[in-house]
Amino acid sequence: MTYTDIQKALARHMGQWPGRADVPVWINGAIIPESVSAARDGPTKAPWVRFNIIWSKAFTAGVGSQPCRRIPGIITAEIYYPEPVFDSTTTSIKNPALETLAIADSIAEHFQYWQEQKISTLAASVVNVDDEADWYRRNVVVDFDAD
Repeated sequence: MTYTDIQKALARHMGQWPGRADVPVWINGAIIPESVSAARDGPTKAPWVRFNIIWSKAFTAGVGSQPCRRIPGIITAEIYYPEPVFDSTTTSIKNPALETLAIADSIAEHFQYWQEQKISTLAASVVNVDDEADWYRRNVVVDFDAD
């Protein structure tokens, strides 16, 4: 597979994530979708996800009748959830730690041990990340290999 084939397949799979109906996704490197801009910059902030592919160094996996290249990498889904705003009209406050964990669980379940064509993924990990400018953050990290 080419790097382009891998990028397209992983982005297509992220596009099939069932949670995408509720949480907009920005595939890093693409134009930021309006839904993400609204969630990130609108008057009422909402959760959103930035999806990244981090390439690792390709290596020769075998040389039988011809050399075989393997391309490993890491998928990251950065989940952003707005910090709660407290005011007198708020009747219930959602817990961003639990909300980001629910989104992370959904993405992890969607990606881990997935296989298509010559791409396969391994176990997913959820990583806590420091808050960033009024956003609570958590990342999902999944290793992949492509032949």
